[in-house]
Amino acid sequence: MVSQWARELHFSSIVVDTHSDSLVWTLDEGEDLADDLAHRQLTLPRMRAGGVTAQFMAAWVDPGRLGPETYVRRTLDFIDAMHRTCAAHPDQIELAHTAADVRRLKAEGKLAAILCIEGGHSIDDDLAVLRMYHRLGVRYMTLTWNNTNNWADGILDEARHGGLSDLGRAVVREMDRLGVIVDVSHASVETFWDALETGSKPVMASHSSCTQLCAHLRNLNDDQLRAIANNGGVACVTYVPQFVSEGLRLQLEELGVTGTEGEATFRQVSGELVLPAYTEIVDHVEHMINVAGIDHVGLGSDFGVLLAAPVGMEDCSRVPWVTEELVRRGYSDDDIRKVLGENVLRVMEAVIGE
Repeated sequence: MVSQWARELHFSSIVVDTHSDSLVWTLDEGEDLADDLAHRQLTLPRMRAGGVTAQFMAAWVDPGRLGPETYVRRTLDFIDAMHRTCAAHPDQIELAHTAADVRRLKAEGKLAAILCIEGGHSIDDDLAVLRMYHRLGVRYMTLTWNNTNNWADGILDEARHGGLSDLGRAVVREMDRLGVIVDVSHASVETFWDALETGSKPVMASHSSCTQLCAHLRNLNDDQLRAIANNGGVACVTYVPQFVSEGLRLQLEELGVTGTEGEATFRQVSGELVLPAYTEIVDHVEHMINVAGIDHVGLGSDFGVLLAAPVGMEDCSRVPWVTEELVRRGYSDDDIRKVLGENVLRVMEAVIGE
């Protein structure tokens, strides 16, 4: 049970989730985010039930299933899906471009949607396309997905550039100029370091956890966490079970389910898996606080297409339990507000402007 103290703290705070793939259901299945569908991890009613103020909504084009000729069109379709959702429910949700928009919408009792792109391949190697995405409301982009693209190495693919190519460095500089947050989740370690060296503004890791607690390649090591802090950025803990639990990661590895491969196998063995508890999400939050500092930690669930979720964090209505656990562990109200959303808003203000 969430205590009255934690509940009041949570629902009075600005709560920002820095990553969801839920738009795929709107785009491909014709579902409406305003409908509280029982089988979905994130809907507008569940955002309200979970006190989620602002949600970064991702446009992710699967490079394993779609060819380069589709990247831009598919990305635009995602962006259009979010614009259509806001237009259909103006009394419930609005597109936010800045931290000030998020604060205003909170005061108005509305939800905030912030567009983002997962995977730099979506710009089709063209800075003009990046500029157009920005005009349509995109406010962060992961430099890569798991794949290596034509200008940056991904974390689960063969390295071709040793990090960023010259074009990749130009992309980072243009993102800084435009006010599009450089997101280093999914990037190779070399790409991570090149991005911090090249850029001049704070970065975000929108949905990564800690290798110290779970040795998945998608997570961040302590040197990376300290570098994000020194950069003024924010690292946001993801709820992906195999990024949270080392025991589950090893169990999946034994079953041959690694990286993004083996989805069918994952589903077949899901009943045998030992899923982490939601408190283990907070273990990662606490580790990040201890390494990077309280000003550089946030939350990035990856709700929408998770094949499984931590026990007690099955959907976004359960986010108040994170606040309850942070209260239980003795964190102050101000520090909890930082983790819930204020740290992300600070980075938005630093990169995008007010």
